[in-house]
Amino acid sequence: MPDIDRALHKFNISIPFLKKFRDVGEHFDEYSVDSGNRNDVTRFDLQVGKWNNDSFEWLGETLNILDTKNAAKELFIVMRDIKNNFFNQEKL
Repeated sequence: MPDIDRALHKFNISIPFLKKFRDVGEHFDEYSVDSGNRNDVTRFDLQVGKWNNDSFEWLGETLNILDTKNAAKELFIVMRDIKNNFFNQEKL
């Protein structure tokens, strides 16, 4: 499992605010009335998101779409390789 842990850690470090985006997006209704779990997000923060070519700015963070895609692709490749190696070892 160390390979999985390393891959997930690398992914999370490359996009440290992705969980924040997910949490707020998933519970938008709660945040819109200032009752979300995160104290660093108010209803006023929800009002403006901005696309700028390959990036999205929201909640005081900038998500670069190409960097995010590459990070996700790297994570997928590691997970795929771990799965393939597991099943290939099982045949031995």
